[in-house]
Amino acid sequence: MRCLIRGQIGPAVVGAAAIMAALGGARTAGASITATAEVTTSQTSAPFNYTVTVHNTGDTPIGTFWFAWTLTPREYNFLPTSPTGLSQPAGWIAPITHGVTPGDKYGVEWYNASGSAIAPGGTGVFQFTSPDSPQTLMGPSWFPGFNVTHSVVYIGSPLGDSGYAFDATVTGGQICPSFSAHPASAIACPTGSAPFSVTAGGSPPLAYAWQVQTSPGVWQGLGNDPFPLPCGGGAFAYATPINSAAATIGIRPCPSATPGAPQHVQVRCVVTNGCNSATSNEATYTICPADFNCSGAVSVQDLFDFLAAWFANSASADFNHSSAVSVQDLFDFLAAWFAGCS
Repeated sequence: MRCLIRGQIGPAVVGAAAIMAALGGARTAGASITATAEVTTSQTSAPFNYTVTVHNTGDTPIGTFWFAWTLTPREYNFLPTSPTGLSQPAGWIAPITHGVTPGDKYGVEWYNASGSAIAPGGTGVFQFTSPDSPQTLMGPSWFPGFNVTHSVVYIGSPLGDSGYAFDATVTGGQICPSFSAHPASAIACPTGSAPFSVTAGGSPPLAYAWQVQTSPGVWQGLGNDPFPLPCGGGAFAYATPINSAAATIGIRPCPSATPGAPQHVQVRCVVTNGCNSATSNEATYTICPADFNCSGAVSVQDLFDFLAAWFANSASADFNHSSAVSVQDLFDFLAAWFAGCS
């Protein structure tokens, strides 16, 4: 994660999870304080080891700054978890701040205790460890209406003078994808389809790819256009829309020697971002010929609907695909209906 702060003179207003710098001494005539700061981590899962690099771009030494602290509307700290593993240049100390306001969180006040302020043009490197992810530092804070990318630099003694308002732009900080909800199994008729969905998190953008298993250990990606399945006989599969956490999947069955026998196909989702890929648990797509009316379940209504089609000599009643409607279709459907979709 990279956090770049640029500023201009403004009121002493501040948001969460940002960096604030303050001078170690009085302001001199014509002096200015400006700074940029970067927050970086190479970890993609907790705990995160953060490096805070402060560059003094002004002409006055920087002797104090806060990480994850705000003044308005009241004094709040914004790190959800107390940081550990603090380190800083020689001569600096780092008390962890935790306000008395109800619901207040944590912050770090780094300040120079022995004359080693960050000189104009100089750089200070500070570190801490936290289970709080880069997404937590980049996203809106827990306090409504405040964003973690706003900060203030103070002039003179800490909180004792007007400040420079800064807006921070955060980029990077890849968090690998993970699933909080996996696809659920579903039933569909031979000419139907079924909805599947997942819930995944991670650094955006997230790319979604739905797959079906065509043989043990072999998975085929699906798109809007029907993909022929290797079993032949006109079998195919598709998923629409593409690149979506929720997709409608349709699978046409493979040739079978047993008319009306259910067929089971495994379905899964692969989510990818710039960090890595994650694969969901498998779900079962059951093609159930006994679901004659394509309701997604087998019920007595399927029996009534099949009998109506059979007595009407409808082509849809050719249950065993013999190219003719006969009493055998009735026997085959009844066998499938009583067997269900297991």
